[in-house]
Amino acid sequence: MKIYLIILKLILFPYILICQNIIGNDLKKELLETNDDVFIPIIIKIQDDFDVVELKKEFINNNTPIKKRASIICEEMQKIARNTQKPVLESIKKNENEYKNLKSTWIINSIFLEVKKNLIQTIVNTPNINLIQLNNTQSDIIDYIETTVPSKRSFSTTEPGIEAINVRPLWNMGYTGEGLLVFNYDTGVWPQHPAFSDRFFANFYPMNQCWDGYFSDTPNGHVSDHGTHTLGTMAGLVEASNDTIGIAFKSYWIANDFVTSSVATLPPIEDMITSFEWALNPDGNTSTDYDVPDVINNSWRWYNEIDTFQCSGYVVDLMNVIEAAGIANIFSAGNNGPDNDGVRSPQRINTNLVNTFCVGSVNGNDENYPISNFSCRGPTQCPGDGSLSIYPEVVAPGQNVRSAWGEDDFNTISGTSMASPHVSGAVLLLKEAFPFLSGQEILLALYNTATDLGEEGEDNTFGMGLIDVYAAFNYLTEFYDPVDPNSIETDIILLNIENVPKEISCESTFTPIIKVLNNTDSILNELKIYYKDYLNNSEDSMVTEINLNPGDDTEIEFQTIENENFGNKEIGFQIKTLNDIVEDDYHNNRKMIRYNYKPTLNLPFIEDFQNGISDQYWHINNDDYYRTWDTISTGGIINNNLSTYVNLYGYNPRAEQKDELISPNLNLSGDSIKLEFHVAYQKYNNSSKQDTLKIFLSTDCGESFNYKIFEKGGEDLSTYSETTDNFIPTNDNQWRQETISLNEFSNEEIMLKFVTINLRGNNIFLDNIIVDNYMNSDSDLNEKLNISILPNPSNGVFQLRCNHFIKNISIHNNLGQIIMEKMELNKIINTQILNLQNQTNGFYIITIETKDDLKRFKIIKNKF
Repeated sequence: MKIYLIILKLILFPYILICQNIIGNDLKKELLETNDDVFIPIIIKIQDDFDVVELKKEFINNNTPIKKRASIICEEMQKIARNTQKPVLESIKKNENEYKNLKSTWIINSIFLEVKKNLIQTIVNTPNINLIQLNNTQSDIIDYIETTVPSKRSFSTTEPGIEAINVRPLWNMGYTGEGLLVFNYDTGVWPQHPAFSDRFFANFYPMNQCWDGYFSDTPNGHVSDHGTHTLGTMAGLVEASNDTIGIAFKSYWIANDFVTSSVATLPPIEDMITSFEWALNPDGNTSTDYDVPDVINNSWRWYNEIDTFQCSGYVVDLMNVIEAAGIANIFSAGNNGPDNDGVRSPQRINTNLVNTFCVGSVNGNDENYPISNFSCRGPTQCPGDGSLSIYPEVVAPGQNVRSAWGEDDFNTISGTSMASPHVSGAVLLLKEAFPFLSGQEILLALYNTATDLGEEGEDNTFGMGLIDVYAAFNYLTEFYDPVDPNSIETDIILLNIENVPKEISCESTFTPIIKVLNNTDSILNELKIYYKDYLNNSEDSMVTEINLNPGDDTEIEFQTIENENFGNKEIGFQIKTLNDIVEDDYHNNRKMIRYNYKPTLNLPFIEDFQNGISDQYWHINNDDYYRTWDTISTGGIINNNLSTYVNLYGYNPRAEQKDELISPNLNLSGDSIKLEFHVAYQKYNNSSKQDTLKIFLSTDCGESFNYKIFEKGGEDLSTYSETTDNFIPTNDNQWRQETISLNEFSNEEIMLKFVTINLRGNNIFLDNIIVDNYMNSDSDLNEKLNISILPNPSNGVFQLRCNHFIKNISIHNNLGQIIMEKMELNKIINTQILNLQNQTNGFYIITIETKDDLKRFKIIKNKF
């Protein structure tokens, strides 16, 4: 073995020597120890002349407006990344079997991928390469400390930790964070929580501009309630009870779900980086800046060894970009206690006094504000003298903090994760007073005016001390004039939109009613109402005359809107005066509505899932945001290699999760309607409770599913008796066809809902769902007409043979749409060619109309 290693090193030595200035030391070691066929995770740092620190100086010298800085950075850095990464990406993509998981970022001008080592030499010889490093960074799981200390306060007052940082004087002046925007970089948020539901930015703008989902496209807190708790401290207020759990309780918020509580589900580092890219330009339009957050709260960290790793390099570059964009970037210090074994990255970065502004925890319920025993201490491992070596920057209340929890609950927990949102909320109040200042300038004010605790002066336990928001405000007034929060009393508010589609809609049109409040001091005579359908990228507007006195509201009927395209709809409305006015709030004159527009299809309806689960026709309800309906390769059904299923094997069973697959609306014309489908399942254990499949039927476009037409579970559902781990059907004896009569719903419109109930047994599969009028079967048709279709299955060319008078032949696809029609044949047919070569593979229904009857049967197009 030693001889082999010596020979290997001799072979690789010239290669490593040539690359020694480009390949990082960790990667050099990995190259010596890794086989040729192993994929190595690397980061390629691209060479460019961009200097974000110099750009920040230009912003300051030119007094560039804060909100414009992010747009300038985005445009400049995206252009540079496109040009400098192009030759590198082209070189990599020529070797498609040598790499995987390629992702590029512009915010640090780098390329992330996994690569076989033979390709590294090619990359090294490509222009614009600055450094190639081993990618051994990953995010760390979030942690917090459950508390058993009961809350002793009235829920109609303010949290003691909030009082401890002295925000009440700013509240009394009228500062509430109104109009400001925070990005909660955390585990996700339950957006319906009453403490902040009305200020989710997605109430006013498209979802993809307000929620950067890694685990789910739908905003939620299923990963952990941690993110809901941190947001509550920044922005929470339950107005009905005056329960003030937050600091900037009129601020807006956006969020992501990139932080986890499980090592197994940690996102890759490159995805966490690109979420910062998203934050600099959420709507993808650099000409707008309303969507750029004022504060990013980071109650998380990356996991790295405790050394000087990431004291320079791409992570420092990333944090410098956020600071140059004028955003306050705030981090929790960590919960590893006083032994200085927990200063992680990026918290340990010390580019300047407030870059990656780190916050330790004190007990805000104790008037002496003692340090929390879990609060991480310094010094930082990154090189630096004086204040640059001290860690954390400041402290804030993080012990026994009560805030939002779940969809509508509250919880008291502890951690530095609870401390940093106090600082983020404080920044929002100060930014409302001084909107022309950068995040760095606001953080310096908090840093320089903190109340000293512990040993005299700045120290590695309390940093500069406990933040004092009012002291920071007074400090800034020595240099700047604050904006009066009551200086503008003009606001037009879109209160509500009524007469809109329900969550599921089958209606082709609707006429919305817009409810408007005149919160100005003048009579409104005219308004312009804008409308945009984001799914179709279509828009329209109308001008309406009104006579609306100050303080009054009115309802305006908008023009009738025609639904186009099926699927998940997002429609935005905005109201404006014809002559622009300066408003208190430019967001609350907007509203979004969302619903699923379902098609109504005629029979026959056939679904074989060969093209996946179409979101134009089907939709999925997945209340636990975990495993749900998907498609997978199976065997056993002729000419059909994809089926839909729910992976129940190993699915955590505590909540008996239900996953729902909802069909299009179906018009059941005829007198003998049946539902047919294939099912496959193998009972896995002998528990008294078993996985179950249920089918419900709706006659009101999905508003209610009052009819249960099928239910089987366990042994009754099983189609195969041999116990199989993670069962996937492979042959025809593992499937069973079920048939259900729908005669009682004839000539009605119905919707089907297939529901799996999970008891952690085995996977449930469905395929070949057919709803049709079965008055005449295939065998009847064949017997009466002496008909044959050859070949069947076919690659697309079918020959219809019979000796009978045929009036008409038509062919429907699996959505009930006519794709071929031979109208008015009105003759005896001996042979008729039916060409489906331009159609997709799958099932089709041929309808043959004779003088006396209408006959249907199935054919299969397959690729041979």
